[in-house]
Amino acid sequence: MQKYEKLEKIGEGTYGTVFKGRNRDTLEIVALKRVRLDEDDEGVPSSALREICLLKELKHKNIVRLYDVLHSDKKLTLVFEHCDQDLKKYFDSLNGEIDMEIVKSFMYQLLRGTTSIDLWSAGCIFAEMANAGRPLFPGSDVDDQLKRIFKLLGTPTEETWPEITQLPDYKPFPPYPPNTSWNQVVPRLNLKGRDLLQKLLICRPNLRISAEKAMGHSYFIDS
Repeated sequence: MQKYEKLEKIGEGTYGTVFKGRNRDTLEIVALKRVRLDEDDEGVPSSALREICLLKELKHKNIVRLYDVLHSDKKLTLVFEHCDQDLKKYFDSLNGEIDMEIVKSFMYQLLRGTTSIDLWSAGCIFAEMANAGRPLFPGSDVDDQLKRIFKLLGTPTEETWPEITQLPDYKPFPPYPPNTSWNQVVPRLNLKGRDLLQKLLICRPNLRISAEKAMGHSYFIDS
């Protein structure tokens, strides 16, 4: 850590703490993400390894850059490009209001940077942005979250998702019908935006729209 000066704490999550820092050589401001290493763990957590491997390969203007990885016996620090604020801080500054054109811009940037991942997460973020930071499925646990998902999208069945009952950890839920009132779910999103959201939020993964097709959706084409 001699190369970097820690300036102030800017965030904390499940797996670690984020500090604002400075490169002592270049004076560039960076973000230092310190990952907790439990004494019981054998080496670096798999979640951190996945993040490191993925970010090392990604070079995209819409994705935060990973500059460096510092590892000692009890500390793992990821050195990232610094951003003035994250999405949560931005939402907190809005007091429940957000410009829908900004949502469109953010969503397009997100899709540009997520061409190879599951689009379910992008759909959830889209809805949260459209609702100025309010999560779409704020479940208290896994079962509660699945219940909220199925109440909106309908409970998957063998007809809508063949062999779903054979999936690992499958658990039956009541047969909720799909909710057709998407204008109540994301009231500030226009008709084309709601159509894109519905194409992203399909329970069966192989039926979801791809990132490439999503970027060509009429929601982004029309002003």
